[in-house]
Amino acid sequence: MAKVKDGIMKQTADKFQQPSSVQSESTCIFKNMKVKSFSSSVMFGFFLLFILFSGCNQSFEPLESNNELFFSMYGYLDASADTQWVHITPVREQVDLQNNGKNIRVTIENVNTGHEIVMNDSLFQQGRNFLNFWTDEPLENSQSYRLSAQLESGEESHVTVQTPAELPTPIVAVLTVPGAPPEYYVLVDSSVNLADIQVRYYVRLVATDFEAIRTFTFAYRNEAEEVEEFPGFYTVEIDPDAELNEIERQLLLPPEGEFEVVYRQVFVASSSTEWDEEIETLNDVIYALPQTLNNIENGLGYVIGIDSKYVPYKGCLDQKGNIISCPEEDPFQ
Repeated sequence: MAKVKDGIMKQTADKFQQPSSVQSESTCIFKNMKVKSFSSSVMFGFFLLFILFSGCNQSFEPLESNNELFFSMYGYLDASADTQWVHITPVREQVDLQNNGKNIRVTIENVNTGHEIVMNDSLFQQGRNFLNFWTDEPLENSQSYRLSAQLESGEESHVTVQTPAELPTPIVAVLTVPGAPPEYYVLVDSSVNLADIQVRYYVRLVATDFEAIRTFTFAYRNEAEEVEEFPGFYTVEIDPDAELNEIERQLLLPPEGEFEVVYRQVFVASSSTEWDEEIETLNDVIYALPQTLNNIENGLGYVIGIDSKYVPYKGCLDQKGNIISCPEEDPFQ
């Protein structure tokens, strides 16, 4: 059986009180993983999301045969991200049709101030051609942004989205009971429009003459609920052992193989009011969007505004031993 090395020191709390206030070879997401809950029982950027779903046999086909829809536009504008990535592709009958993006102008305009950002293009090829447009200019919370894609001939698709107010830093609470394994909970302020809760594992694989880094993502948004034990919070219980077992199951390592958890993070995002409950995770906005959803004028797809936070997969305490949120951190690389 493949061996597992956990390279993480699990930090747990002696007291459990109500809170006071890679380079990636491939990535897979596991939606709504069933673990224990009170009732019954997550750019790197947009560019990496395509790699994520390529490794998991997901497909995306921005195809249409009429002359009224000019672009497919998928993704989100994140007021907390240092770089915005949006997937914009001319609507065409052949997904592998060559297009290097040079004749496409993509902009983000702040509707409130009129400031315009021209996005850079990046052709991504992995069996098919996909155009990712990006900018490292910062966006702001609680602002309206118009994302537009225009051909030299004038055809244009666009969408206007609202970025939400800043997301309060989520809390990872760790309950330690003598004689039992620690229990992990993610708590998110219930005043926000919850878009996603993900646990992200950065894993090193080692076998004979082989070594690689992979990222595994577990999505928990549909497990979140408000419970009496934590008033004012969306709460989800997560199970590290179940996650590790699922990673090992997915890896199918040879007998001499093993994997090491390099790092773990919790990713939480809130959305603006256009969030649709049919969307289970932000990854769906790009690759598994329900066909009934479309908010692009003269185009296809779905773009939303979000605010996000990354925190370490551990519990933090104040000087009095109360559970508090750990300091926010950057996406692990």
